[in-house]
Amino acid sequence: MPNFDAATIHKTTEDLTEVLSFLRTVSVGEQVVLPLSTGERSNRAMRSLNAAAKQLSLRLARRKSADTEVIFKVMPVAKRPVSITAEAKAERVAKAKATRSRKAGA
Repeated sequence: MPNFDAATIHKTTEDLTEVLSFLRTVSVGEQVVLPLSTGERSNRAMRSLNAAAKQLSLRLARRKSADTEVIFKVMPVAKRPVSITAEAKAERVAKAKATRSRKAGA
């Protein structure tokens, strides 16, 4: 068993100042193509962008892109309401249950 009394916990915070200032220049509905630096990973860039967007009450929708860039669209904070019939909802639930049971058995 590890010695939990000797454990050290470090909290790291990323400086999002540059990302915040960039996101302040975009507005809802715009699509942004952001080239990545050499060695930079797209998932890390999106993690920083989403953290900064959350602070600014923005929502970003990632689009499919090449490995050398990140493409996202600035969306309204509120998601659109979805209204489906009870029948359609029941069909979705039944399909999801069937998929989960199929995956569990595989």
